[in-house]
Amino acid sequence: MLSKYVNVYFPLCSLVINIVLCFIFFSKKRMENEETKIYTNLLITGLIESILMFTTNLLVGLLFYKVDNIYLQYKMMIAKKKNLKYSIGLM
Repeated sequence: MLSKYVNVYFPLCSLVINIVLCFIFFSKKRMENEETKIYTNLLITGLIESILMFTTNLLVGLLFYKVDNIYLQYKMMIAKKKNLKYSIGLM
């Protein structure tokens, strides 16, 4: 049920790829020049962006899941008050 709201497959793959790239790049010796400084900044920025994208997608998906559950519980409560058994249809 939660997979309907949380689509984290693409951000998770990009996070794993960024972690592997950072591990490979920072584990080796490199020359200190302008290009490596720019690439270092790009790697760190990409890693931070992937982490933020993954957590944002996960948290927003969980929030929508909770809101939808609260809405369905509210509809069930109203249906019980009216003694209706099967009036919980989706809008």
